Amino acid sequence: MNDYELSWVPSKLPLEKPFYKSIYQSLYDDILTGVLKPHDQLPSQRELSYFLDIHFTTVTHAYDLGLKNGLLYTERGRGTFISPNGISDHTIQGKEGVNDLGILNVTSVENSLAEFYVKEAIKDIPVKKLLRYFTNSSLDDSYDRATQKWFEYLNIDVSGDMVSLITNGGQNALAIILTALFKPSDTIVVDDFTYSNFIELAKTLHIKLLSIPQDDEGMKLDQLEDMLTTHTVAGVYVMPFRSNPTNVSMSIRRREKLAALSISHNFFIIEDDYLRYLDVEKQKAMINLSPSLLRSQ
Repeated sequence: MNDYELSWVPSKLPLEKPFYKSIYQSLYDDILTGVLKPHDQLPSQRELSYFLDIHFTTVTHAYDLGLKNGLLYTERGRGTFISPNGISDHTIQGKEGVNDLGILNVTSVENSLAEFYVKEAIKDIPVKKLLRYFTNSSLDDSYDRATQKWFEYLNIDVSGDMVSLITNGGQNALAIILTALFKPSDTIVVDDFTYSNFIELAKTLHIKLLSIPQDDEGMKLDQLEDMLTTHTVAGVYVMPFRSNPTNVSMSIRRREKLAALSISHNFFIIEDDYLRYLDVEKQKAMINLSPSLLRSQ
């Protein structure tokens, strides 16, 4: 073992076999206890392998496991770093005096009353109809008309070559967007406190999230501009009207600036404006301010 300082070494030495799992567990423990903080840089795989007197592929295996589980992220030409959302989510869960309502915990308690009414509701519906997963042209036409009327009500221009997809819920829409347009290890910027299910979905797809604080006008875009000079950002996720869970609405000035940044830095804006129908002012939607964005509705 060489005698020189590294930015991090496993806390429990000597390592136990299998070595890569022992290194990974030390990483996990040190992130959990705060020894390693978000964006801390780890030693290179070769440096750590020299220090521990093990083959560097063992360290590579440990780092790869950390990347897969969202504990780490890499930057080409710079190295490996601690992910800001590896263990502790950027939600308000756990804050003193606050309950996070963004996560539903399904219990094993049976609800006989609900069971009775569900059975009553579906007893006259044929099973084939209940399990139908296809549409026909007449239904497609109805969807087109309903979609057009809905966007007109929301004061959103969907003319031109814009394509609309109807999904079974917002979470499905987000899943389609992330899997279609982003790849594992891509970086998406979110508000410091954001929709908890978006965080879990990004983790599942191994997409890195970097957070930026809000003020009373929404995401602080000066901090986003600074981040864009040091990170390659593939997308920005925002909830412009009454964001979940902070209830902050993004001003039109911020929306216009974010749209301009998306054009100049070539990133997508994922606009989750699920409460727009409650916005009596119907401020200009992000989707009509920038050509490089998608909407989850």
